[in-house]
Amino acid sequence: MKNNLQVPSREESIKIFQKYVLFSNVEQHGVTTATVAMYIAEKIKAKVIPDLNLDIVFATALFHDLGKGAVIAKLEPEKYGFKPFTKEQVETWKLLREFYKPMKNLFDDLNSFHPNLNKTVHETDVASVIIGSLFPDFIHYMHQIGGTRNTVYFNAGPEIKIMHYGDWIVHGNDLIAFDKRLDYLFDVYWKELSDEQRKARKKKEFALEKQVLKDAGLTDDLDLKELNKKKSELFNGQYDHFKIGRVDGIE
Repeated sequence: MKNNLQVPSREESIKIFQKYVLFSNVEQHGVTTATVAMYIAEKIKAKVIPDLNLDIVFATALFHDLGKGAVIAKLEPEKYGFKPFTKEQVETWKLLREFYKPMKNLFDDLNSFHPNLNKTVHETDVASVIIGSLFPDFIHYMHQIGGTRNTVYFNAGPEIKIMHYGDWIVHGNDLIAFDKRLDYLFDVYWKELSDEQRKARKKKEFALEKQVLKDAGLTDDLDLKELNKKKSELFNGQYDHFKIGRVDGIE
């Protein structure tokens, strides 16, 4: 039944991604995450889950940060590490803002109705509008992507768990130890976590990592040469101008 869902093909996903991605660093992170996730997913499909849907893995990995930039009220190149934005980037930002504004109005109203909701527009909300308009079945998977605070992916299918792990071992377009990436995400996005809460969350994340790597028959020391070859294959050489690397820590 799952394979009958209308989800974007690999070619369609790349086309959507390239149209709506705003920042070059987000583009590289999306491409790297999709590469890592597909590298792992193909091994799991061959070994233990023959009906694993690779199109879902690829699309969610590529789209997980697609809405980044929508919340920015004013483009300030220096603030975001750019020289003046290109005409294409400005047009993309305007489109993302048009998707964002009515959602913010709705969430502001919901917050006033339910003061403990504290709902803000997330990039996956914006991406869901874009992808869901083309592939309604796929909204279900977009909402399962989750984030640092939203742990919905723990109860999702294997495609989303693989995508999540791929995202969280990639910093920028470099691989990093899962433990260090978790610390970075908690420090930046969830500072109020107590030591005990952080420890408990890490325990769940490490269990997810262990299962993903076991199913794939891999260790956490992924082969960079194989990954860069996979990137070139998946994207027909379009992103050969950068290499997937590895970093020991995050500045």
